[in-house]
Order: sequence, then C-alpha cells, then structure tokens
Amino acid sequence: MRKIMLVAAAAAIAVSATGALPAQASAKTALDCPSASFCLYEGNGTRFLSMPLLCGFWNIGLQGLGDRARSARNNTSVPVNLANWNGSAWEHITQVPPNGGERFLPAPPTTDAVHFLC
Repeated sequence: MRKIMLVAAAAAIAVSATGALPAQASAKTALDCPSASFCLYEGNGTRFLSMPLLCGFWNIGLQGLGDRARSARNNTSVPVNLANWNGSAWEHITQVPPNGGERFLPAPPTTDAVHFLC
C-alpha cells in the first residue's frame, strides 16, 4: 500500500511539473491579440475572432462563430462580457478585464455574444 501511495505521489509531481498547469500557463502567454482589440481562441489556441473596440452587444452566433471560444484576451480599454444564448434568453458567462485581461472559458464552449462595456 505504501508503495502505491509513493508511486501516486510521484505521478502527481510529474503531472504538475509537465502536465496541464504548465501547458495552460504557456498557452495563456501565447494568446496573441492585436493592440486595442478583443480576441477569442479555439481550444487549440487558434484565434478565430479579433474585434476592435466596438461599443455594444455583438451576437457572434449569427455569424456562425458561436460556441467555439475556449479562451479570450482583451487588449481594449473597457471590460468585455461574454454571453450564451440558451434558446430563450442571454446568460452571462464571464467578464474579461481590460488592458490585457485573459480568461480561460468553461467547457463545453458556449460563447455566442461579445458585449463591450463602453
């Protein structure tokens, strides 16, 4: 039993040294987004949307871009809210702070709208 616990502890150290947390941290630093823009990224880190500061509420689901975002970066000067359309109402997902703020979004992806809070 003691041997199993030691092996499990060693595996946990190895995972924390080389697994999800460092990979997430390196993915976070890799979120390239143009200056004064708001960007959304798919799970593999590919940017699929880059928006300049456009005050207002933007339904990206109407453009076929809904439910793809796994992370966001906000290089604008205002906070940005993300929302999901649940079939009958808009639901707040999270707020991405201004000036370089980043968020990793919950799975499964549910972002259907971007709301610049100007």
